[in-house]
Amino acid sequence: MSSRSCSLSAIGALGNLLNAALTSAPLVGDVSQTDFWYFLLGSVLGLLIGFMLGILIRASSGAIAAYFVYSFLLPTIFLVLATNQAWFKDLQPWVDVTYAQGFLFTFDGALTGEQWANIAVTGFTWLLIPLAVGLGFVMRAEVK
Repeated sequence: MSSRSCSLSAIGALGNLLNAALTSAPLVGDVSQTDFWYFLLGSVLGLLIGFMLGILIRASSGAIAAYFVYSFLLPTIFLVLATNQAWFKDLQPWVDVTYAQGFLFTFDGALTGEQWANIAVTGFTWLLIPLAVGLGFVMRAEVK
């Protein structure tokens, strides 16, 4: 969800610039400073996820494949599970990193304490723990 939001936002920004250049229409820039910083944080978290997978797997092709699983397959599985199982619906924000970080890309104003907690728990579970494991592997690896 976050990578798709980034792509769509970039395409929207380019379309805004192109429309202003071709039609002399004014640029539309009604994003608040808070929303900008949330968007930037979400983008940095997406980059860190890619970095974490690269450190953990240490093979480009494997890390790319894992990123697609991480970004598309797991959120889909979590969405289907939340839709069909009532017990998972309340648990989804706490285990689905894409769902939790999706709040950063909604441009709805300030996040609630629970939304920040969702981001922190999923970030710790899906980003920091695997990154620590990957760094442990790198530190023990022989330099070639």
